[in-house]
Amino acid sequence: MTDAKQILQRYKAAESIRLAMHSIWRDVAVHADPLNREIGVDTATGWTPSVTGQAAIFDSTIKEAARIYAAGCMSWMTPSESKWFAFNAPRMFRQDDGIKAWYSECTDIAAEILVGTNFYSEIHDVYAQDGPYGTSGLFIRENSTFGLHFESFQIGEYSILENNLGDVDTVFQVKKFSPRQCLQEFGEKVLTEEVRKKLENPLTADDETIEMLQFIGPRNERDRFSRSIQNAPIASVWIEKASQTIFKESGFYETPFAIHRHLKWGRCPYGRSPGIEALYDARQLNYMQQQLDTLVEKQVTPPVIAPAEFEGVIDLRASGVTFTTDMSNRPQYFGNPGNYLVGEDRTEFRKRQINNCFHVELFQALASVPIGKQMTAEEVRQRRFDRIPNFSPTFARKTRELSDPIMRQVFSTLLRLGAFPPAPRQLVQPLPNGEVFIPPPNIVYSSKMALALQSIHNDAFVDALSLASNIAQARPDILDNLDLDDGFRNYARNAGILESSLVPEKSRDQMRMQRAQAQAQAEQQAAMLEESDAVAKLAGAAK
Repeated sequence: MTDAKQILQRYKAAESIRLAMHSIWRDVAVHADPLNREIGVDTATGWTPSVTGQAAIFDSTIKEAARIYAAGCMSWMTPSESKWFAFNAPRMFRQDDGIKAWYSECTDIAAEILVGTNFYSEIHDVYAQDGPYGTSGLFIRENSTFGLHFESFQIGEYSILENNLGDVDTVFQVKKFSPRQCLQEFGEKVLTEEVRKKLENPLTADDETIEMLQFIGPRNERDRFSRSIQNAPIASVWIEKASQTIFKESGFYETPFAIHRHLKWGRCPYGRSPGIEALYDARQLNYMQQQLDTLVEKQVTPPVIAPAEFEGVIDLRASGVTFTTDMSNRPQYFGNPGNYLVGEDRTEFRKRQINNCFHVELFQALASVPIGKQMTAEEVRQRRFDRIPNFSPTFARKTRELSDPIMRQVFSTLLRLGAFPPAPRQLVQPLPNGEVFIPPPNIVYSSKMALALQSIHNDAFVDALSLASNIAQARPDILDNLDLDDGFRNYARNAGILESSLVPEKSRDQMRMQRAQAQAQAEQQAAMLEESDAVAKLAGAAK
């Protein structure tokens, strides 16, 4: 039987690790996410939106950089308007056209379902938290309406633990429910007497908050032959923190969450972010921008020095008149020795540093040619090539910790819900306990970012081919070093061409063989015709 106290003890240990990050996250939020600067503050009595935190902000470069980063990841990795993933058949089944077609159909169904869910709004929120804080996550569960429901974890409201491999396998999520929401989420039977009383009172049914803790992690003790959801390998337990009462116990057959760390931070389970890297520059830039604003303000309305008898009588309004009987003793403006251009130059340096941390120039380079600048196709290619490698480690971690777990869970959940057509019989694998198993797909990404990273290999192939072509004028055999067939097919795949558009290698070889045979036959016929003509001419000459 699940022990609520034991789960709460584990939560306390995980929470202590998270609390050490709160001060860092708040410092970043002050500049990059000022509306979320109260991270970790107890909101048991509710949360009132406030913009007072923006009063001390004089520069929004880091906030704009975080916005561009989130929008860039959304547009170039998981765009809602185009297909960015594919379920491919496992390697052992890739020669079977029926199985390949089934996985392809599953891809189309999953893509259509995702558009109808809240996935794209929630994944954007994941990216929006990744930039400033370096740790983000998405929770995936079944939904009776669309089949899938997604929920981004909010920074400061969840704690994580890693397994022996350094992967996050346990999440503790604290959520606040009203009594009415508790009824909707957990049902009436499990509600405590105190919650029932609040639910019966119209004044407290929607206004009072109940703090709940959800534990999601491996179930250590279970009957491996039972398919009951309470015996699923991943446990899900909801506990009311005040009464330490278990409201709901269920589970998942696969890990229902994806936790992403932008960069690992030593042995800490939480990540290091662009926002943390850019924090020093953001602080300095904010201070410098404040000084420049002060300088501009002094230039527009410069300070005045005046004799004591003018106190309260100087008219500083436009067209205002100040009267004096002694022009030699009149009020005067102070000198203003500040140099705005020098300060502006330093602020531009800080802005570049911040934008570099958030890969702003990369996303701008991928998007278009800078306004007002003429560039050749080669210049555009080189502009992108120079910046893409810096994003490659980030893309690799996002693929492993975010995209792969999400898409594996999407496939498994939709398969279990019957959203896909029946699988080919040869794909279904029997298990010793009498159940069946369908191999998970090989997930391939075709987003613009994935293709842009793959295009690096294309550039290398084109450069090598160009060099070899030049050398071939003197040494034709130099081309023997290149497998042009393999190089072209990889080039096409990296460029995003559909696999169905490529002729299978066996078919290609057969066409070449048939072409060679036809050409040899034509040459043979031509030779025979030429020989018969020669014989006829000789015979005519002999007469």
